[in-house]
Amino acid sequence: MSIVPIGSEFRVNTYTSSEQRTFTETPQSVAMDADGDFVVTWSSNGQDGSGWGVYVQRYNATGQALGNEFRVNTITSNSQQFSTVAMDADGDFVVTWSSNGQDGSGWGVYAQRYNAVGEAIGDQFRVNSYTSGSQEFSTVAMDADGDFVVTWSSSGQDGSGWGVYAQRYNAAGEALGNEFRVNSYTSGSQIYSKVAMDADGDFVVIWNSAAQDGSSYGVYAQRYSAAGEALGGEFKVNTYTSNTQRFSSIAMDADGDFVVTWSSSGQDGSGWGVYAQRYSAAGEALGQEFRVNSYTSGSQLYSTVAMDADGDFVITWSSNAQDGSGYGVYAQRYNAAGEAIGDEFQVNTYTNNSQRFSNVAMDADGDFIVNWTSPGQDGSSYGVYAQLYRELEAPTSTGISNVIVQEDAPNTVIDLFAAFTDDDDTDTNLTYTIANNSNPSLFVATTVDAVTGELILDYATNANGTGNLTIRATDSDGLSVETTFDVTVTAVNDTPTVVNSIPNQSAAEDVPFSFLLPANTFSDVDAGSSLAYTATLSNGNALPSWLIFNAATRAFSGTPLNGMVGSLDIRVTATDEVGANVSDTFNLAIANTNYAPITNDEVATLTEGNSITLDVLANATDADGDALTIESFTSPTYGTLVQNEEGTFTYIAPLNFSGADNFTYTVSDGYGGTSELTTVSLTVDPLNLEGTAASETLTGTTSDNIINAYGGNDVIEGNAGNDTVSAGRGHDLLIGGSGADFLVGGAGNDMFVYIDFNDKGDIIADFSISRDSLGLTSLFDNLGYTGANPIAAGYMRFVQSGTDTQVQIDPDGVAGSQNFSSLVTLNNVTTTALIIGSNVIV
Repeated sequence: MSIVPIGSEFRVNTYTSSEQRTFTETPQSVAMDADGDFVVTWSSNGQDGSGWGVYVQRYNATGQALGNEFRVNTITSNSQQFSTVAMDADGDFVVTWSSNGQDGSGWGVYAQRYNAVGEAIGDQFRVNSYTSGSQEFSTVAMDADGDFVVTWSSSGQDGSGWGVYAQRYNAAGEALGNEFRVNSYTSGSQIYSKVAMDADGDFVVIWNSAAQDGSSYGVYAQRYSAAGEALGGEFKVNTYTSNTQRFSSIAMDADGDFVVTWSSSGQDGSGWGVYAQRYSAAGEALGQEFRVNSYTSGSQLYSTVAMDADGDFVITWSSNAQDGSGYGVYAQRYNAAGEAIGDEFQVNTYTNNSQRFSNVAMDADGDFIVNWTSPGQDGSSYGVYAQLYRELEAPTSTGISNVIVQEDAPNTVIDLFAAFTDDDDTDTNLTYTIANNSNPSLFVATTVDAVTGELILDYATNANGTGNLTIRATDSDGLSVETTFDVTVTAVNDTPTVVNSIPNQSAAEDVPFSFLLPANTFSDVDAGSSLAYTATLSNGNALPSWLIFNAATRAFSGTPLNGMVGSLDIRVTATDEVGANVSDTFNLAIANTNYAPITNDEVATLTEGNSITLDVLANATDADGDALTIESFTSPTYGTLVQNEEGTFTYIAPLNFSGADNFTYTVSDGYGGTSELTTVSLTVDPLNLEGTAASETLTGTTSDNIINAYGGNDVIEGNAGNDTVSAGRGHDLLIGGSGADFLVGGAGNDMFVYIDFNDKGDIIADFSISRDSLGLTSLFDNLGYTGANPIAAGYMRFVQSGTDTQVQIDPDGVAGSQNFSSLVTLNNVTTTALIIGSNVIV
């Protein structure tokens, strides 16, 4: 921020006879409260009737004197001079000075408290307890609540030259503890102390110490808590130690960060120069010491420093010959980071002779006052002068409310005078510009009337949307502020329209249906408008449960259930964001889907020579409930198949066949639906013959028969097939026939007759060597053997196989080429038990 002088430099002292001045020994002759009210103190020679006296003048923040100058010291004998002043945040202040001879021994330090309206609080009081020798060159600092600390230099008290002492007080002016020595190093002199205090009462004392840094005077410091406890040890401030570093000053911000300045001899290459070092509230050096004065010719010295609440600070000093005549007062501003703000500048306007011994004070916001001593300017030796500075404030803005209008609205007029203020300029002295327009398409024009301060928004036809405007107000000093507000032009809602009718659709029952509503069916001319979709039946009823409409994707989907043949009128409604809507209807025709009948394979069992009727339609189903008929069939391989009029089949199993047979068929629903080819699998069991107790003849078929003769003298012929024959009781004749038969003669004298060699492979389970016989006569006749001993002729042999005997036959005898094979196996019979002519008849 930039600064400007408030008015011209002005004389502080009203009384001008002889000398009114400040001193280098006590550079704290001005103090300022948080709001910028300030007080200046000085020493006036001869005004109180006896040597020097201490005087004060109060001012408000604009630099107007509050009342008249007034004398501070009550005791006027001898001299009272070297006054300093400190002020709290509310404007209460305390003045200290040195009084010669008042405490009985040389100089002593005295103080007087005042409230914010300049009324003395109590009487003046002596600060130093130790009175031997001289105690003088006092300084004072005060916290935000009015607690304060006074420091001074005391001769001989620490045992070696001068030492620095301090006394703390609360806001009521009550001493807190005893006076205490500040310097730890006591060799030589420690003198010309200065003190600064933060808002909470923590404070730092600085002083000049002779020879402690190895070369003449150096600057030292000691930090204290608000309770007066030393924080660490004393420390050297100046890094450069050659020659002399003195005339130091200190200032502190509200949080305890502080800066120290001093004058250094020869360091800048030409006489004295002004240097500074910044510190954090913890006492840590921030960066390196730095030179303050840019102009280095001759000497720059007697620096003072002041700091605002945030840590911004200003340093003043006296510069020899820089203003063209003796010493002049100069200043340099810094921000809280220690960065120089602008260039150093001359404070005094009047330049004759020398203007020096400046002091500076700063309020919480950075406004500051500089005072100094000027010889001859008031017409009589020295006078005290001052210049007030204000830190320029940029314009401020209360903001501009967001604008919401409908499209095609009339112009909006905004009062910029009401939106911006500036403490330094009137509304008409501010310059208004449109710094940014994020959406120019909303407007035909955006203009500012400089005379009326009106911002005029002229909207474009049919334009809508949102943008923001940034308005900048710039004051006469070039400082500016910006504020941004939104402009929303809402569309005037138009009802959506049907652009393209929805085409009719078709579906079939039990067939998945899907339909995507075309994106170009509906339209809304409102830019950026989105449509929401719903679907119902045309009468407003809900869609059938099978039909789903996804509003987000505009997709219909579902599968019509069986029996839902017909048509649906479906209404689709498009609704905009405001609620305006339009509908269109389309027809969905649902066609019948004919389903083929469903049949299942069947199985059936019967006995050879028998028949079975199969109702195949009873085993068929049709989802449509259609009447079913037999459409086609294939005949079985062995049996006979008859299609009956009522839709049944009769299967007739032939004699002399047993085993598996099948036929196939298809069923029609009369509407083109035909079942898959269906198979009926049949099992034909062999014929089983059951005899009686009487004598009878039982003849099997060519199948594998089971013949049970029971009682009587039976003739049993198995015929072809692998038969199982049980003769039962009686004297039976058993002819197994071809095939591998299992024969049981049972009780009685049974004969097992073999006629042909193909009758081989049988088993006789119960051949009795004493009752039963093998009749082989016809067999050998058919083989052409007519002899009496086929064993000898090589046509027959008995072979023992375990407990059984095989009767084996060679059909061409020993002379032939064929081999023996088993005709019959006699269970539990030995070969020796078989006797030709007895139980083997040839």
